[in-house]
Amino acid sequence: MAPTAPDIAGTVPPGIEIAQPQKKTALAEVLQRLGAASGRPLGALLGDFIKTSLGPGKLSFDEFVALGLYDPSRCPGVDIRSFVGLGAMQRVWRRANYRMEFDGLIANKIAMGALLHAHGFPVVPLVALFSLAAGYPGERSLRTKEALRGFLSDPAHYPLFGKPVGGTQSLGTASFVHYNAAANALVGHTGSAQDLDRFIDDVAEHFPDGYMFQPHLAPHAATKTICGDRLATVRVVTIAGVSGPKILRVCEKIPAGANAADNYWRPGNLLVQLDPQSGLRGRVTSGKGLELREHTHHPDSGAVISGTFVPNWAVVCDLAREAARLMKETGLMGWDIAPVDAGAVIVDANASPDLMLPQLADRRGILDAELLSFLDERTRSEKVWKRELRATSAAQHRASFLN
Repeated sequence: MAPTAPDIAGTVPPGIEIAQPQKKTALAEVLQRLGAASGRPLGALLGDFIKTSLGPGKLSFDEFVALGLYDPSRCPGVDIRSFVGLGAMQRVWRRANYRMEFDGLIANKIAMGALLHAHGFPVVPLVALFSLAAGYPGERSLRTKEALRGFLSDPAHYPLFGKPVGGTQSLGTASFVHYNAAANALVGHTGSAQDLDRFIDDVAEHFPDGYMFQPHLAPHAATKTICGDRLATVRVVTIAGVSGPKILRVCEKIPAGANAADNYWRPGNLLVQLDPQSGLRGRVTSGKGLELREHTHHPDSGAVISGTFVPNWAVVCDLAREAARLMKETGLMGWDIAPVDAGAVIVDANASPDLMLPQLADRRGILDAELLSFLDERTRSEKVWKRELRATSAAQHRASFLN
């Protein structure tokens, strides 16, 4: 039953979340805790950090801790220099995705969704777009704050999910099950609410160039028994080389607690190790570094996670491979794919996928033989492409001069 005005009074949270919360801890305190947690002397810890910092992965100290590399028992037999941090990750993206003219298309959620839809891929449809920057007024084109207010006040549009057109990491997202007219509030799945006018002001201030609304997508029935009526997505990292598209790494993100979105940086959410062949769920964790915890059951529902299978696994993998084939000029892609009762749906695509997630889930670095071989292939491919580009440009120049 929908909450009444008194039910939601006093539950209005801050506005739209536009940045991840930052937690600062004194270095001396961290080192003391790392030593206590791992039972290792400070010299050994710092020695391992130096290996990862000066190695190909270029880990920062925070990344070294987040990945749990201070404790060798977490990743026995694994070369810790194969783990990458953000700096090395950016170089991986650049080598794999040298055709940068596609970056803008992939980053724009509307454009990428339209491309995938045109090629027959199941995607979450667009219900409406708010933009103060450009467009023409219409049923789905909301050009003013008043138009946005009218859209959000209509109960026919719920449940509803909103996100920035160019957003990442679920920042700026919102999920509402209905509009409470008596309280002028947008009510979320936990019963908490946001003041309608505050939400409109936040969207207009932070995302004037584009904020999109989509219908609530129901998860697969088996997923719903685990985390309720919230999407859990499989992160599939693909590579597309001369031998065709392949799945490089997979993991699953499951929302928990008060979170509507499944992004792992949100406190309480779960990250699941997956068998890439079968979709069998293995190790389940929450948190990172010293805050990392292992689970076998979902903390909200009590449902078993470890030892179960991601539903419609074959469909999830097939969608990722075929989408990677479509975007073959962008060699490395990250796909968020949600299993649903009818199969699976591509929720998001990214040309600069966060490689920390599969490293955390698998407890092994991403710089393995397969990725290194692929990156060498992409380097050779880029040289050929540049030669052909120069030859084409020269031929066009000569033709224009002669004409």
